[in-house]
Amino acid sequence: MPTSGNEMMPERLERVETKVDALDSRSTPSGRDSTASEVKVGLEDVRETLYRFENTLGGRLDALTREIAESRREFTARYQDHELVLTNHNQRITALERRPRRQT
Repeated sequence: MPTSGNEMMPERLERVETKVDALDSRSTPSGRDSTASEVKVGLEDVRETLYRFENTLGGRLDALTREIAESRREFTARYQDHELVLTNHNQRITALERRPRRQT
């Protein structure tokens, strides 16, 4: 499962499930059984939604990481080309300055 940035979410979900289980064990035949089962169904929906959100967020973060890495490679290539041009220019200027000047 991709990292969502909130490491406490599974622990919080477990605590909610524990509380729902406690409600289920304390329920009486009157009407609380249906309420506890409705809460369980709702909890499963929340779990599924969180799982989808976490997977989607993980995929987006992976895509952003790839995009940043590609941009960094492009920048590095352009910077190295720029440095080569400046080095070549510097060498040419130095060579011109070392040549004796013509008398006019």
